[in-house]
This record gives sequence, structure tokens and C-alpha cells, in this order.
Amino acid sequence: MIEGRSAASARPSHNAPNHCYLSAEVPWHNCCHERDFAKDALHLSVKKRIKLVCEIWDSIGAVPEAVGLRHEERALLDERMGALQKDPKAGSPWETVYKRIQARLRK
Repeated sequence: MIEGRSAASARPSHNAPNHCYLSAEVPWHNCCHERDFAKDALHLSVKKRIKLVCEIWDSIGAVPEAVGLRHEERALLDERMGALQKDPKAGSPWETVYKRIQARLRK
């Protein structure tokens, strides 16, 4: 929630006026200009900016198909999925990997 509203309600509608608001204290001077939005967002408190980033990140995660992969990334994922399907026991569980990383960081 951003300032008590969901991410969807914080976004301007197509017929929204050019004086939409990100919050009570930070107006979107022109809803169509990302540069203005970013500049205005910097005036929010750190806590509110973190909430905004979380809302944006969640909205991106809600439509993963909209985030395209390059051909090389898709090929790498396909290769790794193929290897996993051939030998499901070849990898390490996340907990093991995490512990290994933490041990390296402590050195």
C-alpha cells in the first residue's frame, strides 16, 4: 500500500488529470513524465520510498511474462532445466547453498 492506497489506485487512470498525487505531500506534476515522478519520489521519506519500491517490484512480479529474456538468458535457463530433469539429485538444496555462502562471507 502506498499512502493507504493499493499500487493500482496510486497509478493514474487514462483520464486522470495532470495533477495526480503519489501521496498527499508529493504531487505527480504530470503523470506521463517518469523523470518528474522519480524526482518527486526522492522527496519522500526513506521508509515511504522503500514502500514504493516494494509496490513497484511486486507489480513487476505480478506479470513476469512482461519481463522479456534475451535469447542467451532463455537458452541458459533451458540448459539448466534440462540438466535438472536429467539428474534431479545433481544440485544442492538452497539451505546448503546458503550455508556455504554464509561460511565464505565469514572468512
